[in-house]
Amino acid sequence: MEIIGFVEHHNDRGVSGWCIHADPDMRSTPVSLQLYIGDLLLREAYTNRPREDIRRGHHVGEAGFLFSLRPDLLELLPENSVLRVTTASGTPVLPLKETNIRPIGRAKDDGNARRTRLNEGWHIDQWGHMKIPFGNDPGRKAKYIQSMRKVSEFFMLRYGLPLFPAYGTLLGYARDGSLIDHDDDVDTAYLSRQQSLEGVAAEFWHIMRDMKNLGHEVTIVDTGHCNLSLRDSNLPGVDIFASWLSPEDNFFCYPRILEKAPGQVLFEKIELEGEIFIAPQPIEAFVKMMYGDNWKTPDRQWQSVVPRKMKRIMEALKVLSEDI
Repeated sequence: MEIIGFVEHHNDRGVSGWCIHADPDMRSTPVSLQLYIGDLLLREAYTNRPREDIRRGHHVGEAGFLFSLRPDLLELLPENSVLRVTTASGTPVLPLKETNIRPIGRAKDDGNARRTRLNEGWHIDQWGHMKIPFGNDPGRKAKYIQSMRKVSEFFMLRYGLPLFPAYGTLLGYARDGSLIDHDDDVDTAYLSRQQSLEGVAAEFWHIMRDMKNLGHEVTIVDTGHCNLSLRDSNLPGVDIFASWLSPEDNFFCYPRILEKAPGQVLFEKIELEGEIFIAPQPIEAFVKMMYGDNWKTPDRQWQSVVPRKMKRIMEALKVLSEDI
């Protein structure tokens, strides 16, 4: 099996890139990879993720993993570090010719602060932020659940839109009745009143403008996805996704282009970590739409992928956000 290498990009938002290989059947022959800065292990991943983003311009297959290093993390890496990728057995992965190899890292302590956090159980999430999983800091669960409850109450009172657990949070409830120990945030979604993409996007940007005008801390990830921390709450942010039903009754939850809704979307009360929320029913059908048939099997290496079709559509709808 041939390891092709990785593509790396630098900008003012940090470092991001892909690691890929050329095997025609990626899922059956995943490669375990490790991402390093010097002797600091940043992340482990498998190249068994379908990545349609990779194919354009490289023609070397369709799987790999996304890695990111955000600016706040670069402050903790030894200055003038260079990224390197190896297999789990230590075989170097040589970068592609177009890989942009430049020194990164700004820490003058040789990365000791980073090592300290590693020893405390922190890790780098798939978006390149350093976080600590719920299982390594049980107190974080309570803070995130409290934030989720307050954000849900705000959304209902302000917009008449009930929030429900989505993605990893819904998966954790369906599988274990709790937040997943190796997860580090909470995901929610609202069911839009709109059915057209244009209507869903317009509603989303209206909500974003209103929340910003109210002084809440809003990070807009993309059309259909934001992170909200309520003003003066001193609580962590909650990820919020737009979901909607098409006129053909297809159920969408950004960024997933999902399947036919399992009948009418109904909500029932559930108890999660001691708080009451609502969840779409039947829960297992929605989780299966989001994670596939193997959703009951924990996968620490799972990564979110925005389908190219959805990315293209939502990028086109960003014109609605020009005044934010």
